[in-house]
Amino acid sequence: LSALLEWVAREHGDLTQSLAEITSLTANILQVDLVSVWLLDGPGRLVCRGSNVSIDDTDEAFSELVCSDYPDYFRALKNKRLLSVSDVNQAGELHQLVQPYYQPQGIVSMLDVAVKVSGRLIGVIRINSLSRREWQEDEIEFAVSISTLVALAMETVERRTADKRLSEHQHELKQLLDRLVEGILTIETGGRISANNRAA
Repeated sequence: LSALLEWVAREHGDLTQSLAEITSLTANILQVDLVSVWLLDGPGRLVCRGSNVSIDDTDEAFSELVCSDYPDYFRALKNKRLLSVSDVNQAGELHQLVQPYYQPQGIVSMLDVAVKVSGRLIGVIRINSLSRREWQEDEIEFAVSISTLVALAMETVERRTADKRLSEHQHELKQLLDRLVEGILTIETGGRISANNRAA
């Protein structure tokens, strides 16, 4: 888990690479075949953004899931924190995914954990095994911790993006003010000048 914490602490310059690293690490620790991170792209579309194996982007069944095709699965993700299944053929809420997704890849058992920020669903960690697995409590707890770390990483990325946009807007505003002929000062309550344009 310390390696995962180090990952979160690092710069998230390349989110795709970071997610590929965390999925590989998760697959090794849990000894499973397939681990992927799917993020919402709009209200009803999950897109695979990182995986421990190469995803065929030309096959939409393996790279994106649309709510209108799998409404029961999306509903389950929104209402539950995790979906733990030893045999995908026996899970009612996953029945829509069996033929297009699980069977072609040979997936037998799955553990999906919703990624949520402030109670809002933003994605899912999908952990799949090609052999039957009875998911243990410590494995489930680990998967939930992975979900929390990915949520933290996404919050960090969003905050940095917002900070960058704010900085760009401030720079644009400063350039605009500097082009004005009249002097402009911004004075704080205590009388200290906090900003001014060139004319001032």
